[in-house]
Amino acid sequence: MHKSKVLFPLFALLFNVGAWSQITLTPGQTVEQLAQDVLTGSGLNALNITFNTSAADALLPQNGVQFFSIVPGTDFPFNSGVVLRTDGSPSANADTDLNALSSPYNVTNGSIIEFDFVATGDTMNFKYIFASSEYTSYTCSQFNDAFGFFLSGPGINGPYSNNAVNLATIPGTNTPVAINTVNSGIATGGPQQNCLDANPLWLQHTVYFTTAYNDLFLPLSPPGSSYNGATVALIAASGLICNETYHIKMGVANVGDQSLNSAVFLEAESFQVFGYEISVEPNIQGPTQGGLFAEACTNATLMVTRVSDGSITDTICVPVGVAGTIDPATDLLNFPTEICFPPGVDTVYFEFNPIQDNVSEGMESLTITLTSINACGVETPASVTLNVVDFYDFNYNLTPDQTVQCLTTTAQAAVTNVSGSISPYTYLWTPNGETGESITMTPGTSLQEVIPYTVTVTDFCGHAVTQTVNLIVNQTLAVNGNSGPSNCGQSTGFVTFPVLGQTGTVNYNLTGPGISGSLNVGQQNNLSSGWYYMTVTDAVCTDSDSVFVDLLNPPVAAIGTTSLFNFSPFTTTFINGSSNADSYFWDFGNGQTLATNNTDPQTITFEGEGPLDITVCVVAIQPGCSDTACIVVSILEYIPPPVFEIPNVFSPNNDGNNELWTFFNTEFVDYVELTILNRWGNVIFESKDGVPAWDGKSQSGGLAPEGTYFYKYILHGLDKFTTHEGHGFFHLVRQ
Repeated sequence: MHKSKVLFPLFALLFNVGAWSQITLTPGQTVEQLAQDVLTGSGLNALNITFNTSAADALLPQNGVQFFSIVPGTDFPFNSGVVLRTDGSPSANADTDLNALSSPYNVTNGSIIEFDFVATGDTMNFKYIFASSEYTSYTCSQFNDAFGFFLSGPGINGPYSNNAVNLATIPGTNTPVAINTVNSGIATGGPQQNCLDANPLWLQHTVYFTTAYNDLFLPLSPPGSSYNGATVALIAASGLICNETYHIKMGVANVGDQSLNSAVFLEAESFQVFGYEISVEPNIQGPTQGGLFAEACTNATLMVTRVSDGSITDTICVPVGVAGTIDPATDLLNFPTEICFPPGVDTVYFEFNPIQDNVSEGMESLTITLTSINACGVETPASVTLNVVDFYDFNYNLTPDQTVQCLTTTAQAAVTNVSGSISPYTYLWTPNGETGESITMTPGTSLQEVIPYTVTVTDFCGHAVTQTVNLIVNQTLAVNGNSGPSNCGQSTGFVTFPVLGQTGTVNYNLTGPGISGSLNVGQQNNLSSGWYYMTVTDAVCTDSDSVFVDLLNPPVAAIGTTSLFNFSPFTTTFINGSSNADSYFWDFGNGQTLATNNTDPQTITFEGEGPLDITVCVVAIQPGCSDTACIVVSILEYIPPPVFEIPNVFSPNNDGNNELWTFFNTEFVDYVELTILNRWGNVIFESKDGVPAWDGKSQSGGLAPEGTYFYKYILHGLDKFTTHEGHGFFHLVRQ
């Protein structure tokens, strides 16, 4: 069994933050910097770099070769890398290899990077995406923009210059990737035969085409143009001979014109020559802060992938190196000491699952290291570090106690610097029930008090920490009003508002009946009855109070009646219970009025069709003021008295005739209270609902015997006033 160590590159933890962004370009880097510092991965050096065959131009920034980056969370396969564009690029029509790809048409302008490298591994690969403005209007046309990755060197024997091969081919084929070979499967710029000639399987290969990135491409294209489609992420790969020197040429060019442009996106550090690659992408079970995990709350699934030249035939076991304050044997659940790839398997998983030990340890860390050694003997270690905190132990800062001098002043309280646990955090403030990170604290009505505001912060794991901030109210300015009454109909009252604890000069503002404005003192005389409102302001605060100026012995109106309702004509007597009055004015609500200086009862007859409500009022009067009292009497709707008949015999024998004993020929009956007794005085049947009916059965459900029965009743009429009471007997016969 062949054993090999493997590369474990450090990947940023991935979060689904839902951000939307676009591809952005960062100009200023030279072609040489981009090739050496961005494109090539560890263990590889780019030598003899040129741009469009010029070494001098490779030392300068070029519009056609720039660094691109993506905001994390954007739906694009590469986070960053190098983009080769035809936009504003120089002439490339002398390049025989690109012309060979575009034959029988010639390339015009384009961007071409070339460099040498020494093979430190037995395979090489890099990831790319091709995009073009020729999609989708010029599919199957003559404007088949060309791009290629031409590799030459020992063991390479291809049809291009220096016996190079083109690595930019459709997976599983030797067909070059181009607009007419990989597209949507719909001919828009020429006949289908053009695409069929370029790739007989062009319809099957639509799986390598996408328009998902079109919005992201918009800022990269000249005005009026955009990349209207692209390939999915593809891999260019080739076998190598250890320690030999190879030459790579990467180029993209317009064909036949320069009006629509194309581009190739190369993933950062994807140009690698190692025998195997291990990628670790933590699959966080719940939100985290960076690489932070919590005991018994959050964990990760680590995914490890080996990439080779396609021959994965041996079982490979890789020791898992660890370092740090975490002991995998006691602090992690089932953490492996090695991982193994069975034959034909290129991806395995293992868990990072912290155990709760109920020991307060602060933040601990574990650095996981795997080391690769490729077929050329190059050994490369790489690591990833994961941090773990006690889920029950976190802290935050809370605004200190706040003091306000005035009831009109508010203060802010906020939670800051939450640390030591897993987000997101939730907040609950009492007593106001707010749920944000900050609140506004508001004084109450007391001039001197301490109001506690408590916040409970809960982390993702469900642990809560509570702290309290106090709002200290310290207002010294206070006003306490008082008043004196006014004579009825006169302005003889007064208000006074003495002030305590003032700072500097006090300003008074009084509003009330007939007065509104600023005063120099807190007392005002010669006021009529009513509410008065005072606001005082000193050099620091404001306070308010209100008082009521009462009336001395004001008139009080009161009214009663001997009857509130009846049928028309309706006669009733109204009683004047008023006091402190010199005269009275009656309004009987039917057009009749009366002015009098005594409280004698008033008898009035009302006529009209009911139902009708009539409001009757009496006004008690003193010179300058008065009071009114009212009462409502009603003329009722006339309803005739009830009509009914009572049977003296019934025969419940199931012949369909006279089966029930009940009141009949009833009219204007509301309900009947009925009791039926046998000759011994036992109750056989009772009812107090509607018009009752007896079926001749006892209360136990059996048939009552033939004979004489007695009844008594109270019948209520629909007019709600009329009742009839009576009693009698009847005979029950069954034959």
